[in-house]
Amino acid sequence: MMEAAIGIAVFLEDKTSYDTAMTKFLGRVPAYIYLTSDGSCPKAAPGSGYTTCSQIESYWQGQNSFPVNGIAQETCRDFVHTGYGISSISHVAETSRIQGTDLYTGDTGTRLRYALGFHAQYELGVASRPSWLCPNQGTLKLGLGPSKCQSEVLLRMLNSGRLDADGLR
Repeated sequence: MMEAAIGIAVFLEDKTSYDTAMTKFLGRVPAYIYLTSDGSCPKAAPGSGYTTCSQIESYWQGQNSFPVNGIAQETCRDFVHTGYGISSISHVAETSRIQGTDLYTGDTGTRLRYALGFHAQYELGVASRPSWLCPNQGTLKLGLGPSKCQSEVLLRMLNSGRLDADGLR
């Protein structure tokens, strides 16, 4: 939804709508991709009504341990929906870059980098699911399926030295 709102605002050349949509987007990205610097549980999306870790963990499909960067809100649902979310974030980051603001160098780029790296290690089979990851599931539901935009984002980040892919080889 945020991707569409931002695209429409760009098409209409409506800076007020663009800024409103971007503010909402920038509040939701930290609620979708977890970084250890967020604290012991993920951030809640502004306006979500979630005020406790327990509520957030329930919304995150029972994920109740957050020892590493890059876990996503839908990781324990399935990687297909996680991939859609990551792809949407990368689309907005690309739109923002074209509009003159590089989100890859800030918090959004950091979260994208960690989310792509975290999920790729399981998708590619170079890591096994640790017991703390999706504890209510027997196996991870893979199927991340990188989009063209995600692939371009990964290449850009690799070429700029902002993504260490040694663990993925």
